Amino acid sequence: GVSGAVSIAGVVASLAGSAFVALAGSWIVGAGLVVATAAGFAGALLDSVLGDTVQAKFWTATGTCESGGTLIRGVRWLRNNEVNFAMTAFAAALAYLLAG
Repeated sequence: GVSGAVSIAGVVASLAGSAFVALAGSWIVGAGLVVATAAGFAGALLDSVLGDTVQAKFWTATGTCESGGTLIRGVRWLRNNEVNFAMTAFAAALAYLLAG
């Protein structure tokens, strides 16, 4: 989808996906299902917020894109990979704090 786009279906799918990953991983590492689901879901929401607010968006002759062209909003060096890294680090730190 579009970076930063938010919809009811997307939020529900994000919550379901977070729960599925938490369930799949909980039996391997013994993590708390609620903590892992909450941290994953919070990370997904942060991804949407960062994608919509600070992730670089560019304009080219063919329309908007996430690389090259003229910067129309966001931080030039903050692309999808950096947003994904920030979201993953945030979710991991939150899980650690919640489980503590």
